[in-house]
Amino acid sequence: MMGRHKLRLITTGCSSHWKGMDTLLKTAHVLKNQGVDFEWLVAGNMAIKDEVEKKEGLKFTDNNVDILGFTGPDELQRLLLSADMYVHTAYIDNSPNAVCEAQYLGLPIISTNVGGIPSLVLDGKEGKLVPANSCYNMAYEIMSLAEDNDRQKFYSENSMTHAKERHNPMHIKGQILACYNSIKK
Repeated sequence: MMGRHKLRLITTGCSSHWKGMDTLLKTAHVLKNQGVDFEWLVAGNMAIKDEVEKKEGLKFTDNNVDILGFTGPDELQRLLLSADMYVHTAYIDNSPNAVCEAQYLGLPIISTNVGGIPSLVLDGKEGKLVPANSCYNMAYEIMSLAEDNDRQKFYSENSMTHAKERHNPMHIKGQILACYNSIKK
């Protein structure tokens, strides 16, 4: 992948410190220092941008990160479909819609191993999970996956299949009915 074109990463939702924007910036810095040809798109309003840059002593723009601000659903879908992988850097996240949306569209996932994310992304089957605030591990996994087209395809197919099963309206209805039936017994 990296030999063919610039690696395109995407992250959505960056409104609080809990979303790990400092980890994103530090990971981008590591990737840049390793000579990776990449761009990292961040969809969402980041009111904490200046604070994160000051704390880390780094600038997003100097590290190939483009903060796009609010994007509508059609534009977000276009951006996700144009990306090579979805990267989720959160410190705390129970069931992030952003990860589910990326999976549904078939993006390989690199994410922190926090909260409910391991129930959404099966490590080594649908993506790769790394410890929170571990920019070197995250950068390594991004570089490793970028060089492995077979693993990208494997993660993509498994991720999409799992997401489509999880979000199937009939499956959801069955789960809700089973829950209610177990309560009323």
